[in-house]
Amino acid sequence: MALSWKDFWTRHGYPALYVPQLLGYARIALALHAFAVAMVRPSQTVSLYALSFVCDELDGRFARMLGQSTQFGALLDMVTDRVATTGLAAIVYARAVAVLDADTVCPVALVLFSLVALDIFSHWMHMTSVHAGHGIKTSHKETRSSQPVGSRALAHRSLLTAHRSPLAAHRSPLTVAAHRLLLDLLLVQWLIRQYYSKRMLMGACCVSVEVLLLSLYALSFNPTDAVLQGVIAASLPGFVLKQVANVLQLVEAAKALLAMDARSPAKSPSRSRSRSKSSGRSRR
Repeated sequence: MALSWKDFWTRHGYPALYVPQLLGYARIALALHAFAVAMVRPSQTVSLYALSFVCDELDGRFARMLGQSTQFGALLDMVTDRVATTGLAAIVYARAVAVLDADTVCPVALVLFSLVALDIFSHWMHMTSVHAGHGIKTSHKETRSSQPVGSRALAHRSLLTAHRSPLAAHRSPLTVAAHRLLLDLLLVQWLIRQYYSKRMLMGACCVSVEVLLLSLYALSFNPTDAVLQGVIAASLPGFVLKQVANVLQLVEAAKALLAMDARSPAKSPSRSRSRSKSSGRSRR
């Protein structure tokens, strides 16, 4: 059955040809072309990668607007995100090798590839925990909170009250430090909750990561460019918040998976052996 132009903008019977998927395919092609010319055509690389990132922003918008959200599209988006960021980090590393001395390249490589590993681990473990615990969601940019907002707010207020009370002056330095650490953790949790509940903040942090890496790449060709230096400085806070979000997402996903493993009944070795023997007899 032929697909009409009118049906193309609806949830038709060809999910592989949904608008978000087509944007995803275009994004992959643009990113691959950008990486292919990265060492010889920096301006073209920046333009192609920026256009690829625009496609990443548009695919989600079209998916929600046209009702074309799919499991395939969500997975395609997440995998492309991870591959694109890894490729961008790789060309930044390649440029670092070209322009920096050996003693500086090694720490740069360690930071870059540690952040790439954190990004991949946190997103894959998050998606796995969501699928195992709640079925498949439509986006890897969703999360769950194990503690209600009200209880967090109450804990936050009680810690603030205890910290400011007259008795606080008579507590040991270790107790005061513990209370401050708890306060800091609660504030970080609140910030991460804002990160996941407000798409604008999440989008700004994701853009900051791409902009910072892309600017570092461009800066390697023109180290004295003040504009690029300013862009890097402006994108640094969002970049740092994104890494903090990745760490907390990884910890939350790991805890969820371990809790599922602890709740799942253990398989009896004797039963599994008896099953394998009976299946072997039936095959004979």
